[in-house]
Amino acid sequence: MTDNIKDMSEDTLRYNLTIKAREWARETYTRKDTIKEKEKAVVELVRDPTFINYVAKLISSKPEIKTTVQTNMSRHVPVADIDYDSYLPYQWGSEYIQIKDEAEELESFIMSKEMIPYLIESEKGMGKTLLITDIALKHKIPLITMSCSSGTRTADLEGRTHVDEQGSYYQLGVLPTAIELANHFGHAILFLDEINALENELQKRLNPILDERRNIYVNGKLYKLNKDCRLSIVAAMNPVTYTGVNTLNEDLKSRFAGKVWNHSVKQQIDNAVNWNIDGQDKDTIEALKISMITLCENMRNLRIKGELSYSLSIRDIKQFVSVLSMFAKGLDLTVPKIYERVVSKTLRTTILNHKLDTDEERKSMAKLLYDVLGVEVMMD
Repeated sequence: MTDNIKDMSEDTLRYNLTIKAREWARETYTRKDTIKEKEKAVVELVRDPTFINYVAKLISSKPEIKTTVQTNMSRHVPVADIDYDSYLPYQWGSEYIQIKDEAEELESFIMSKEMIPYLIESEKGMGKTLLITDIALKHKIPLITMSCSSGTRTADLEGRTHVDEQGSYYQLGVLPTAIELANHFGHAILFLDEINALENELQKRLNPILDERRNIYVNGKLYKLNKDCRLSIVAAMNPVTYTGVNTLNEDLKSRFAGKVWNHSVKQQIDNAVNWNIDGQDKDTIEALKISMITLCENMRNLRIKGELSYSLSIRDIKQFVSVLSMFAKGLDLTVPKIYERVVSKTLRTTILNHKLDTDEERKSMAKLLYDVLGVEVMMD
């Protein structure tokens, strides 16, 4: 540790101090404006050439400081127990239906001894979480999931100290917990959902666990994957057309293999949605399915152009079919007035009311629904 500090370059020192300064601001304050203000002030200080030079000289010329750093790094707070069994997978939804070969490929990566991290890029609601859970369930592999966001902090990944009536304890973050699960069971899966919502500096925190090191240093201890144990890491990201996403830095890109799920709307709806509605005419439902495919394609194109804030996913279509089945129970959709009333009510409930951000968008969507489905949908 001492030699590493002594040999640290000025650029590395500046980088490490910047990271620490930002961590301090984010973990000390809660208000976003205060965090931003403190972060800016502290980062300006630690990047100042005079300050960098002072710290570098202090480290290289004061042996007692090096000793203190070594001592502090070796101390650690007692770690909270892990409830290992709570990470065992369970059946929580319908089984994932493969569209091309994406399920077979992901399973191969998860089960491979090579432990190559795997990244899926796709739109929301295409079944990524369901597929990973199905694979974990099939092979009885514990699964730990992290839903990344702009609010994710270093402590969420690595851990944080808590204080209660019995004293202080350290709650491991998702990364060391994943390693502990793999060491306990022999194999574990870590799923990082919406990984490109992480800020670029936090993305770098993932590096040691993604490459051959398979370790992370937190709370004065090195958490390392044991020999003959496996940690399969899968990440998912939304397309760059989504708001609130960042580009992946080169460090992450170089560590992941992966695939872009570019299934057509028709492939998804044909394969993943059950359109069999009890008591309803099959030709009527088939015509409605074709119209919904067209609607999905139009909404996706409008979103890409920035003219719409939302596009329908497979999850939305499944919801549409379920609600349609509920509203149509005991009714005959071959009767035009009944068809229009039921479909209109279903579209308003599942699409028009809350999934669009503004009244202006809802008006445009109501027109699109009429153009595509021939049904007038009234806004509430």
